[in-house]
Amino acid sequence: VEDAYKKQSGEYTLTWAGTKYNLYSTTIPTVNWKVVSFNPQKEIQVQLNKVQMTGLYSIIIGLMIGLICAFFLASRLTKIITNLRKTLAKTAKGDLVTEFVIHSNDEFGDLSKSYNEMLHHMRNLIINVGKNIYSVNETTSNLKMSTSENETAISEVSKAIEEIAVGAENQSDRIDRGSSIIQELSTEIEKLFNQSNAIAAEVDEAKGRTQLG
Repeated sequence: VEDAYKKQSGEYTLTWAGTKYNLYSTTIPTVNWKVVSFNPQKEIQVQLNKVQMTGLYSIIIGLMIGLICAFFLASRLTKIITNLRKTLAKTAKGDLVTEFVIHSNDEFGDLSKSYNEMLHHMRNLIINVGKNIYSVNETTSNLKMSTSENETAISEVSKAIEEIAVGAENQSDRIDRGSSIIQELSTEIEKLFNQSNAIAAEVDEAKGRTQLG
């Protein structure tokens, strides 16, 4: 007690009857009293050991729970990635029907929806391309028919020119008129020839577009 009065308020170490204590001293200024409390260090150490063991057990249990969760999560991720890889392989081979199916409300579910929407758009794109190719082929066929008709007309006009030329030789009084008719027909032939060239160019362009499609 005398030592406690001599020392300032605070925490000290005390040995009493062969036992070590942690002593806590506080002074009441108005009456100059000392309030002293002391605890055996051994008991404190026991309690600290219990706290440490409890913390250690908690860490071990937490690690075990974490490992179990990580195992199940890794298994689930492995299945999802395997399924996605198989679906991508089928898509790469031209299978646009098999979808990436996963029932989940997380990012993998969003990935599945986005991938399936992409497949849907690809199918629609291929259908539209097929329709465009059919239209181009039909247009090309019509252009070929028009070209054939123009060639037939040119042949008939050529025959008519030959007949007119023979008539001009036999009828001298109609030479001037026949020459004028021949000139007009030549102009028409040139127009038809130019039209045939333009149609042929359009046919070639349509073929190129068909091959591009």
